[in-house]
Amino acid sequence: MRTGKYGVWLICLFFLLTGCKYDTVEEAIKKDIPFNIIEVIHIERVQSGVIVLYTTKQKNHFQPIEALAVAFINGSDKTGWENLGNNHWGYNNEHQDFSIYPNTFYKFDKKGNIKQEIPVVYGVIKNPAIKSVQVLGKERKYEDAQMIEKNKIRYFFRLDTYEKSRGVTEEGKIVSQISNLR
Repeated sequence: MRTGKYGVWLICLFFLLTGCKYDTVEEAIKKDIPFNIIEVIHIERVQSGVIVLYTTKQKNHFQPIEALAVAFINGSDKTGWENLGNNHWGYNNEHQDFSIYPNTFYKFDKKGNIKQEIPVVYGVIKNPAIKSVQVLGKERKYEDAQMIEKNKIRYFFRLDTYEKSRGVTEEGKIVSQISNLR
């Protein structure tokens, strides 16, 4: 009887130390992201997993809102999938033309050293005149962010660190420019 109790404790300890991994990225998204996902907008493959752009229902000043969030799901179909965080959502109604959210994901080795750094910038385009979002990169030149349309809502997404973002019309006119504050 006593050995049975120790066996159960050892199994529980094993799961606590190893964490839960899921067989598919879809299962990890559904079960390992701590927010109620309304819709997955985009999945971007990165070196050791995927970055997931999604919407979630949250409360802002006690009012329900639809917020935008990203998650880093680490792994592969061979090794299993797990959410490495950093699990927070963004909601910014400050700018009328588009919202922007910078975020950086980190993967650490067993000693706590940064093994991988994945910066991302993303947002929602609100102004119908904006046909592209450009981001100012390290080389001091603007690059186009990836545009994604889902359910008549336009989003943008770009991996890497960027200083500024700007909304541009079809004619090339700059409508709005925002600094990417971290």
